[in-house]
Amino acid sequence: MEAVERSSDGSRTLVPRALAMAAVLLLAVVLRTTFVTGVIHNDNLAYISTAHDFAQHKAHDATNATPRLREGVGRLTTYLPVGLLYRIFGVSDRVTLAWPFLCSLLTVILTYRVTVLLAGESAGLIAALVWAIRPLDVSLATTLLPEIGRAHV
Repeated sequence: MEAVERSSDGSRTLVPRALAMAAVLLLAVVLRTTFVTGVIHNDNLAYISTAHDFAQHKAHDATNATPRLREGVGRLTTYLPVGLLYRIFGVSDRVTLAWPFLCSLLTVILTYRVTVLLAGESAGLIAALVWAIRPLDVSLATTLLPEIGRAHV
């Protein structure tokens, strides 16, 4: 699929939509891997611990958990995917940050798709580019917080 754009002299040029979107995603990946936040909050540690327990097939008893963990038990989209990744790839920082990283890239794609439906191809690429370089999303893309997974579920 290709998008038709007009150049400054009024002639029509074909711009491969997939290539433009790939460039936006590449920029998103570069920014997110350059500015890695990592595990910096107590919340991160609670979700990581819960994901590790899930990966080890340990039951969660929310009634005996600390208030922070009781709150985290309900945030399944935060720790279940990470727990599954722990089961498959083992526990490491990279595996922990893979889920929020993938969710962030999916948000760039989702922003593009929705904007294309609402406003057209050029607007979609601009919206995806803006989301790809959005500082808050770049920062949150590499830290495990509940807002990441819930945005897509």
